[in-house]
Amino acid sequence: MKRNFSVSQINHYIGTLISNDIFLQGIRVEGEVCAFKEPSKNGHLYFEIKDENCRIKCIYFDIFNDYPEVPFKEGDKVILTGNIEVYEYTGIYQLVVKKIEIEGEGKLYKYFLELKQKLEAEGLFSITKRPLPKFPKKIGLITSNTGAAVHDVVETIKKRYPIVKIILYPVKVQGLSAASDIIKALDYMDGEDVDIVLITRGGGSYEELSVFNDENLARRIVKSEHPTVSAIGHAEDFFISDFVADIRANTPTAAAEDITPELSMMLDELYKENMKVNYRMNNILDFYISKLEMLNNSIKYTSPAKKIENRLLEIQNILKQFDNALKNKILKYSNVLDIKMNNSKTAMQKKFYFEKSRLNLINKTINSSTKLKFSHEQFILDNLESRIDILDLENLYNRGYSVTFDEEKTLIKDSDIIEIGKNLYTKLLDKTIVSKIMEVIYDEKRF
Repeated sequence: MKRNFSVSQINHYIGTLISNDIFLQGIRVEGEVCAFKEPSKNGHLYFEIKDENCRIKCIYFDIFNDYPEVPFKEGDKVILTGNIEVYEYTGIYQLVVKKIEIEGEGKLYKYFLELKQKLEAEGLFSITKRPLPKFPKKIGLITSNTGAAVHDVVETIKKRYPIVKIILYPVKVQGLSAASDIIKALDYMDGEDVDIVLITRGGGSYEELSVFNDENLARRIVKSEHPTVSAIGHAEDFFISDFVADIRANTPTAAAEDITPELSMMLDELYKENMKVNYRMNNILDFYISKLEMLNNSIKYTSPAKKIENRLLEIQNILKQFDNALKNKILKYSNVLDIKMNNSKTAMQKKFYFEKSRLNLINKTINSSTKLKFSHEQFILDNLESRIDILDLENLYNRGYSVTFDEEKTLIKDSDIIEIGKNLYTKLLDKTIVSKIMEVIYDEKRF
């Protein structure tokens, strides 16, 4: 009777057979990467390779011990070196990978990783990135003049920011001479007063785009006199030029948007800011106009001219009161005399006429004195007003005079206080002239 075996025993036996088979150890297997997954947290990479008919599972334990990044991607053709082993838990055999070789584009990607590691170690990626100007005047564009990229970039820039000037330097963007073409273009842009240099091309195969992994080109981009922008291929594509440029853009169109402001939005923002400034200025003007009106009213009631006017009114009122009192007094005496005259016309007639004449004379004398006094006061007031008019600065300005102050706002009345090299401020009617003292020339009369 045959013996029964457990599943574990069978899987272990098969695993032992395979692991002891020298033809399955250190074996090289060629195929196309498929079922690719990102490495696990512990760094193990699980994937498969296939040919036209079959597939085989693969595992690379702790891949980051040997590679800074996964050296291939889905679809790459690779040659894997490793051992065939059985995972006893599932009974599935797999290739435990020890070494990776990449064919075709895979070799280019390996070169990219190696160059990236080298330049990063030299510090080329950590050089301080230069900011792009917000409002460029000139943009240097390095790309093919026949591809879709140049059309997309130019049209986007013209639509967003039509006032900027574009200097196009056409170059080859693939092939053996492409890198040297782009280097010459950078040399040319260094001699131009551009604000930004954009290096771009549209999508393509990895082999076509690999010109932007050129080491000499990378080092030249770092030395560019102007801020540089790299926009190669699509968003998922990364090249050495992206790491050494000041800015990396996902696509040519995205680069055009990154390096230019949108003029219509700028105008909207300026309009809003202008409205805010006008509102604030109107508030400030209203405040100072109100303050000036208060000062003007205060000056009206406290100025010398106003005081003289008030004093003149007081004098006129006093004279009027005196004149009225005098008339009342004379009327009173006249009435008394009339009464006395009626009582004793004959006895008092001569005396009445004498007193009446005397009163008329007194009246004339008082009126004459009053008028003389008033004329004297009027003369004094007129004289004061003339002197005030002479001293009034606005009248002086209207007559062609000016007033000069020094930097401490001290009125210049004596040339002895003038210092060579100091500023003078000469106030005219509607403006102030600022001048610098170069020389003081004295009149001969002074001596």
